[in-house]
Amino acid sequence: MPCLSRHGKPVREHELQDAINILNASCPHLVVYLDAGAADALSARDAARYLRASGVDKIEGFFLNATHFDWTSREIRYGNQISTLTGGKHFVINTGENGQGPLRPRDIVHAGNEVLCNPPGRGLGPLPTANTGFRNVDMFAWTSNPGESGGSCVAGAPPTGEYWPAYAAMLVQNANFSVH
Repeated sequence: MPCLSRHGKPVREHELQDAINILNASCPHLVVYLDAGAADALSARDAARYLRASGVDKIEGFFLNATHFDWTSREIRYGNQISTLTGGKHFVINTGENGQGPLRPRDIVHAGNEVLCNPPGRGLGPLPTANTGFRNVDMFAWTSNPGESGGSCVAGAPPTGEYWPAYAAMLVQNANFSVH
């Protein structure tokens, strides 16, 4: 939500509140988590503020690292900070491609905190499980599809969302299932 305008944020918050209310009414046993970004993208205080305004109190919790490659241990610390600020909400961490952590660009001022489009040298992260061994962490999940292209940003890469066998093979070759 940080990229939305001053007028766009309340609209998005209202849309999320409506979605939560509809899901809760229509599917009372559904477990719902809202996206809260990643530790290298948004402060815990801002993430918690957006989550509270969007209705996180009416759902199970939030999820982290959906589109990032950040280390699991860093996301656990970040998630626990957000949890404290949201009344103890639990969270899920995407570990599908974070086994080698983020690839930091040389120029973060112009390129951002990490390379997000098919970064080389990445690997599968901790295996999906609901037995994480960490307080407040409900699950490690591969919410991304390992091997799915992030876009035609590097030579030979297929369009966004298309399966890329060479990238999938690299993720397997560089897999690191431990929590770092």
